[in-house]
Amino acid sequence: MSDAQSPIRLLAVDADDDRQAQYRAAFAVAPGPGFTVLPADCGGMGLPLVQTFRPDCVIVAAALPDMTGPGFIERLGRNDANPGPALVIAATPQEEAAALEVLGAGAEDFVVTDRLSPAQLLRAVGRAIEIVALRRQVNEARHAANG
Repeated sequence: MSDAQSPIRLLAVDADDDRQAQYRAAFAVAPGPGFTVLPADCGGMGLPLVQTFRPDCVIVAAALPDMTGPGFIERLGRNDANPGPALVIAATPQEEAAALEVLGAGAEDFVVTDRLSPAQLLRAVGRAIEIVALRRQVNEARHAANG
């Protein structure tokens, strides 16, 4: 997922305590450099933490108590120059259509929570982080070619 030896910083924006426990458990046993997982129970709490905690990846529930998944992504202000953290959407089977909408709005991957294994979560986070790293490389190469 990352070549760096420092822990991978994850922000889990999800009001469901059971899923928060599931995220912590999955990353507690993950191989590699380790993970630091910070929970947030709503978008209003998660957005400022993106700025202060500077996560490598944000796992965000498709439905938050105070905003929609696309609304959360829009408020992050991600663009080519600032791809921000990687995003993985966590959705229940009933929210799968909403997760696909959020995926179209800029998330890198999504997981369905009722079938979620630690390995699936790790793969989704790893892919999301790699996609954002590739976007940064492309943007830097484009900038170097034009500048």
